[in-house]
Amino acid sequence: KSAELGDLDAELALTRMYREAYPGVPQDKAKALHWLRMAAEQNDPRAADLLGLEYMIGDLGLKKDSREALYWFEISRSEAKRLGYRNTSVNSRYLWPIVWHLYPWEIWEVAKRVGKWEKAHPATLTTTP
Repeated sequence: KSAELGDLDAELALTRMYREAYPGVPQDKAKALHWLRMAAEQNDPRAADLLGLEYMIGDLGLKKDSREALYWFEISRSEAKRLGYRNTSVNSRYLWPIVWHLYPWEIWEVAKRVGKWEKAHPATLTTTP
């Protein structure tokens, strides 16, 4: 119920529960993806980081997509920086392998999308990781 009201920790908990099939909770990748997106779209750098990883490996019913992975990793890094987090879980070690396979215009396209995100999503998250 908390997740439906926008509680980030509850959304991330439901993501884990549906993704990993906790005891008594059947695995449901569509529901896991739904709750993960809900958290990522609320400026949560942890959720954006995990969503980037899901796009990178092609899990939760997502098709592997390097551009989307890079986009969400960059959103995660941007949000973490804007929120003043000193330590983040951003999967920066994955950025070079992703960027290596993209054309310069694709990277530029992602950078423009991240810029639009930053303008449209003021840093409103108040929880600490």
